[in-house]
Amino acid sequence: MDLDLTLIYLIIFFLSFTLFTFYSKKAGEFSFFSPFFLFPLIYFIYSFAGLLYFYENQEDIFGNSFGFNIGLEYFITCILGLLGFYIGFFWVIKSKVIVKVIPSVNPVTFKYIIFFYILISVLVNPTGIFSQFDLSDIKSYGEVAFDSRLEYRNNKEFALVEIFFQTTPIFLLIYSCLEQFKKSKSLLKIIYIIPCALLIVHSFLSGTRAVFVSYFLFIFFYLYFTTNIFKSINFIKAVFLIVGFFWVYVIINIIPIVRSASDFSQMITLFESFYNQYGFSFLKLQNSSELQTSINLQKLQHEIINNGFEFTYGVNLLNDFLVFIPRIFYDNRPLPTSELFASVFYKDVYSQGGGMGMFVLIDGYWSFGNLGVLITSIFFSAFIAVLYRSILVKINSNPTSIFIFVTYFQAFIVSAVRGGMILSLRSFFLGIFIFYFLAIMSKNLVFTKVN
Repeated sequence: MDLDLTLIYLIIFFLSFTLFTFYSKKAGEFSFFSPFFLFPLIYFIYSFAGLLYFYENQEDIFGNSFGFNIGLEYFITCILGLLGFYIGFFWVIKSKVIVKVIPSVNPVTFKYIIFFYILISVLVNPTGIFSQFDLSDIKSYGEVAFDSRLEYRNNKEFALVEIFFQTTPIFLLIYSCLEQFKKSKSLLKIIYIIPCALLIVHSFLSGTRAVFVSYFLFIFFYLYFTTNIFKSINFIKAVFLIVGFFWVYVIINIIPIVRSASDFSQMITLFESFYNQYGFSFLKLQNSSELQTSINLQKLQHEIINNGFEFTYGVNLLNDFLVFIPRIFYDNRPLPTSELFASVFYKDVYSQGGGMGMFVLIDGYWSFGNLGVLITSIFFSAFIAVLYRSILVKINSNPTSIFIFVTYFQAFIVSAVRGGMILSLRSFFLGIFIFYFLAIMSKNLVFTKVN
């Protein structure tokens, strides 16, 4: 292959990223955690990893070969996606649009409501909640991943119960523990840090990478917005943050290697075996299983360009919006794009309960090709930028704002590039639903002390 697209892509990204970062800083919109800065960076890492993988292998992860025309098409598509994202961001910075996102809340009543909601969740789903703290009986990701996906497809209530009566109350518990940790004296602090530590250790040993990252993010942003630890960044803190995020990257890429086991000693054995054979190759961008979702775009392009597979002309986007309706109300709803992709191109994987990670550009490309990529990228980046600015307005004055910001960050900054545009919207709105409900209750319920 004579043309080095990786170098060209690297130069284009570096120039555009540098120019827009300076522009956003001049406009007063710069933040290390803003979509203007972090989203293009994460997008580049995923898309660049896919380009590196193509140059090294010219095939998908199952060995199906791609020609150079697919690498060129992928390169053009990624450039158009980057352009679309920056157009959307530029429009939002120029327009100064803000919408009301954070609900008002009674902070005194809110803490009581949190307690009762956690209690109700324990009564409704005791196994689901207590299992997240039990280190004595951890099933590995390899043991339960496919079965849990099959249960999700076959059980109408599974997803709602997991979100409303497991995931949400656990984050409310983490929040409550951190609040008490901050207020308590030194010895009592240990009591409140134990539940958080158990959750983090359990998520690592069980191999649930997304859960591990979400715990890390919640604790980090709680400290960021409620303490002075990260208010001013000096050299030592900057080094600490860089080292910390590097180790998160390392751990994220170690988890797929060892998550066929849940026993720590077995995990060490698995990692030693992998390291003896491949060394530190798992840290390369193109070898990261987390970043390889971008290869699925190449697979789609190969099927459309070389095998005559047709565009959906927006049907997959419509289907993704219909997925917002819970299956308990719409049993025969269509498959989301991520599952549709697996069921069409990797039937055996899908039938066994497996899934294929989505890449953010697949939504638009499968609909209308590169034009669809450009249009959807503009609208998506504009939406998440307006949402970010609107959340940030009240981030320090409202306890629900921390929950909503972390949900936003997880859905749109961390997960959207590998999860798809429309499904990241679904993840966000489902994630904040209970927080809105509890905030409204805190304004309408009054707790009085009985003498």
